[in-house]
Amino acid sequence: MSTLGRCLRSLGITVGLLLCVGIATSPASAAPVTFEFHGLVVEIGTNVVDSRYTFLSPLHGFYTFESTTSESGDSGNYPDAISVPSGLNFTLGTYSSTQSSDPPNQISVGNNTPLDSYHVESGITGGGPVNITTPRDPVSFEFTLTGPTSIFADNSLPATAPDVSSFIHGNAFRVTFEGGANSHVTGIITSLTTVPLPPAVLLFGAGLVALIGLGARNWQQRKTV
Repeated sequence: MSTLGRCLRSLGITVGLLLCVGIATSPASAAPVTFEFHGLVVEIGTNVVDSRYTFLSPLHGFYTFESTTSESGDSGNYPDAISVPSGLNFTLGTYSSTQSSDPPNQISVGNNTPLDSYHVESGITGGGPVNITTPRDPVSFEFTLTGPTSIFADNSLPATAPDVSSFIHGNAFRVTFEGGANSHVTGIITSLTTVPLPPAVLLFGAGLVALIGLGARNWQQRKTV
């Protein structure tokens, strides 16, 4: 085997080992993606009035989902896509809640059915009950974006956050509490963005690039000696 071949083989083995280590230690190898969302409260049901949020209180949260989740048939539904536990969390005013292990847990993508849509729903827990007179625990969080058929090419699960401004027909969220009717806090989603990769993952990638560059320089030096 030539010097170049041995060098490249050695480099390939080293890079492969590093990739294995990265896969074993970093959840990013499973292709999780995190979206961040913002919104505003528009309506508060009479059963869930609470001092921690009011009309126009801000909504802010994150959800992490597995971008390789299999579609259920050809329905555009991706059950159990959101990472469990704590794959979704949000703050409504000063009220905070996080994903529970209870259903629902699903992302749905609609393409030309008859409009394009993007829907997220998750069971939630924590934050304590609302309404001190008749306490009501949180049940679920969901939001739906609806727009023209030009947004999605198909019903594949997007790994990049769609632009909320494209969904001109609807951008509503709802937080449901125990108690049936009038036990919802509803509002509008104002932004949805993709969260960059964690710094550790970026550093790992940069390290691989540096390693490849070092191997190439070493081979060049040996060749010229």
